[in-house]
Parts: sequence; structure tokens; C-alpha cells
Amino acid sequence: MKVSINIVTYNAIKYLDDCLRSVFNQTYRDFKILVVDNGSQDGTVEHLRRDYPEVTVLQNFKNLGFCQGNNQAIKFWESEFVLLLNQDVILAPDWLEKIIAVADARPKLSSLSGKVLKINSSEAAAPGIRPEIIDTTGIFARQSRRFYDRGAGEEDKGQYQQTEEVFGLSGNLVLLRRAALEAVKIKNRRRGENLKFTAEADYYEYLDEDFFMYKDDVDLAWRLQSNGWSALYLPTAEAYHYRTGFGHAAGGNLITWRDRRRKSRFVNRLSFRNHWLLLAKNEYLGNFFRALPWILGYELKKIAYVLICEVGTTRSVGQFFALIPNVWHKRRQLKRLRKVDAKVMRQWFK
Repeated sequence: MKVSINIVTYNAIKYLDDCLRSVFNQTYRDFKILVVDNGSQDGTVEHLRRDYPEVTVLQNFKNLGFCQGNNQAIKFWESEFVLLLNQDVILAPDWLEKIIAVADARPKLSSLSGKVLKINSSEAAAPGIRPEIIDTTGIFARQSRRFYDRGAGEEDKGQYQQTEEVFGLSGNLVLLRRAALEAVKIKNRRRGENLKFTAEADYYEYLDEDFFMYKDDVDLAWRLQSNGWSALYLPTAEAYHYRTGFGHAAGGNLITWRDRRRKSRFVNRLSFRNHWLLLAKNEYLGNFFRALPWILGYELKKIAYVLICEVGTTRSVGQFFALIPNVWHKRRQLKRLRKVDAKVMRQWFK
């Protein structure tokens, strides 16, 4: 088996048929599908077992989060490649064929994906109807350490038609090389202590489970880049995403405020906390001080907004400090894994 297709679901029954239909319609066929369900209450598991016997289902009885669910899936099979596929993404029929052809030709690529367009209904991705609004064309990084989906919210006018290396790729749809994942996996001391009486002496993570969900894809991209692996954006491989927590790559403070107001309080708290986890784990010290004016300006603006408009998010600050011992343990591991110096990493922050 070349590719394991991993779908982590949570109350996803309204999306699954479109998603799975697009997978089974792929022109490339050397794959298996694993669905990890995080305690859905909408009949997702029953639907899968009744109507999709060719899909392997791993059922959790509570929501373990996007990261732990995907780690379970990655460890389940020993495939050469792992495809992280959101439950609400639809693939064009030739998506896998195009992506795998490039991955096979370029062994130093850790991750690949294509142009993802935003949709609102299944009709929006019907044959002959092409969505026009971009969801993501890769992860972009500013000197302020603001990370966002490049092109998000823009009308697709062919402005992102160049195949190119990017900082990273959104976790809603990304093909990952297993060798790269193994090279940057990290030991979670906190989880390992919980497992000390089991047969598994150490607990390793591919996606950082302290994040639970959100910005874990940026964290993985940063680890892969610092370990010397590349990420590639392939515009001819198209997919379509029922995006709910949607943001815009470009726009002023008013647009940013409006985007945050559309998201749940839970998502905003995770996003705020996980951004600090990102910096604490991955930032090169020299690069941090070089970019300090931009970083401080961005953080102070965020803090002011939270104190005025989103006071409930402040509780995530305490969560961040509670995680510091584990973050520091992981940071020491990542420093040993670095193969790229600070100057090379700086090129990604623009």
C-alpha cells in the first residue's frame, strides 16, 4: 500500500458521503482509507460500517482532538505516504495521481498539496461548476510570526498558478512522507508518564497533542523545515473545502475582527494559546530577537483586542503556562533535530 488516507471525524455525517465519494473516484488507486471517529453522536460510525465496508473505522468514545486522532491513524499502517484529509474536503478525481507523481520524483519533499477552493454546498463542487474563492494555497509566514492561508478569501484569477515551495501546507489536506514524519516526531513526556505501566515505554507524536487542534499544521511545517525537508504547492491538483472557521489572508483590523467573531469561543482560545506554543517550541532565539519589533507589535495588538472584545480567551494564557514544562522538553528535542541554520529559516518570514 502506497498511501494511507486518514480522516478524523467528529459529527461529520453530513460531509462524509461527498468526501468519501471523491476518494473512491480517484484515478490513483493504491491506497486504503482509515476513519478515526472522535466520539460522534450523529450516527457517523454506524453509517460508515453499514455503507462503507471497505473503510476501516477506529472508534474513540470521546473527542481526543484532531492531533491525537491523526497520530492514531498514522501509527495504524506502515504506508510510504500519509494523506491527512478533513472530513469536509472533496478531491478532484486526479488529485492523488498528480500529487503522487511529483512526490515520487522529488524524494526530499516532506509534504505536498494543491489549490483548495472554498465551497458552501455540494452543488458548488458539482461537475461543470468550479468555485471561485480560494481557501488555501499554502501556509504563509510574516516577520510578526503571523501565519495564515495564502490567498484565503481571494477570488481565484490564476494568481497562484506557479508550482513552488512554501513554508507549509494546511492540515485540512496534505500528503506527508512517512520518512519525514519519522524524522521530526517528538516524545511527549506528559503522555509517556500516563503510559508508564503499559507495553509502550515512550509516547511519540507526529502532530503535537498539546495543541489538540488548530495551528498544529504550522507547528509540523516548522519542524519539517528546520529538519531540512521541503513543502510543495501544486496548483493543478484541486480540492474543495466546506470551510466554517474561514479567515482572510489580506485585510485590515476590521476584517480580522469580523473573521474572529464568526468563530467559536473554543476555537479562538485554542488559536490564541497555540500560537504561543508555536513560538516557544520552534523559534530560533537569534531570529526571535531580529524580528522582535514586529513580533511585539503583533502580540500587543492581539492582547489588546482580547482584553477589550474577547475576555474569555484570557483563560488560555493559564493553559499555556501550565504546558510550559512539556513545551520546554519538546523544544530541547527539536533543537537536536535541527539541520537548518537560523539564516536559512529567516527566508520564510516576510
